[in-house]
Amino acid sequence: MTSKYEKLKARVATMREKGQEAIGTVLQTVEVGGTAFGFGFMRGKMGDAQGDLDIVGIPASLGTAVAMHGLGFMGVFGKHSEHAHNIGDGALAEYGAVQGMRLGAARSEFGGAARIAGSHARRRVAGSNQNPFAQNATAGFNSRVANPFVRT
Repeated sequence: MTSKYEKLKARVATMREKGQEAIGTVLQTVEVGGTAFGFGFMRGKMGDAQGDLDIVGIPASLGTAVAMHGLGFMGVFGKHSEHAHNIGDGALAEYGAVQGMRLGAARSEFGGAARIAGSHARRRVAGSNQNPFAQNATAGFNSRVANPFVRT
């Protein structure tokens, strides 16, 4: 009878450990994704005409990424430093995604903003410094539906 009890106890301990690992993974995903979403939202809401969101000339997401990783490596948050790294990763992910989008749009044969907004006509968008997040409503026949960032 003791062996059955010990096996059950070991199985419950293993399940508890796996559950804690899963919760940690979910928390990491939420922190990284939520931070990237938050910076993307702020860039769209408060960014300048080119979609830049700078604080003293430094992109906010890049500055936050460097700062959070630095604080995490210095151990400022103690045993919770991994959360600082997760937030830094999310900020860096948003910065990298925006820079990649801009590079792809600049190298595109067609207007990058029109492709991002979903225009099937692939019209060239006038102006090289146009903010792809705030495309004007005349860019395509379905631009109202394809670009929720345009206020009409």
